[in-house]
Amino acid sequence: MKNIVIVDIDGTISKVGDRLKYLQQDKPDWDSFYDACFDDEPILPIIDLVYSLYLNQFQLVFCTGRRDSVREQTINWFNKYFEPEIAKYSKLLMRKSHDFRHDTEVKPELLKNANINLEDIAFVLEDRNSMVQKWRELGLICLQVADGDF
Repeated sequence: MKNIVIVDIDGTISKVGDRLKYLQQDKPDWDSFYDACFDDEPILPIIDLVYSLYLNQFQLVFCTGRRDSVREQTINWFNKYFEPEIAKYSKLLMRKSHDFRHDTEVKPELLKNANINLEDIAFVLEDRNSMVQKWRELGLICLQVADGDF
């Protein structure tokens, strides 16, 4: 049985909200954008869905375009909005801090480097249109939780 669910973070389980102002400048400020991630509000219906998946024995793999420099803030955010065991028993895959490639290149590579076989993935939760397309090109079922045209 396929028992892995891949879960994006920004725009999928967390509302990016005010952080977007850092990217809407003449020169996007990615450092400030990522540093402010702890203040994101949760997207509660998807948080509830993810928790239900966990309770039903799915292995959760959070695969995000966030830099690994905000790993601690991300785990603290998980602990704020999920039961503590979610962070403890799930995997968190993040890009290296100086990796500026597009998510469509980074995320599949993160899975490969973590030895996660595509055949074991039940489905993906994602918002970004380009990533939804990429996951589907890789033969995965992808549930798009919001329109992410960026």
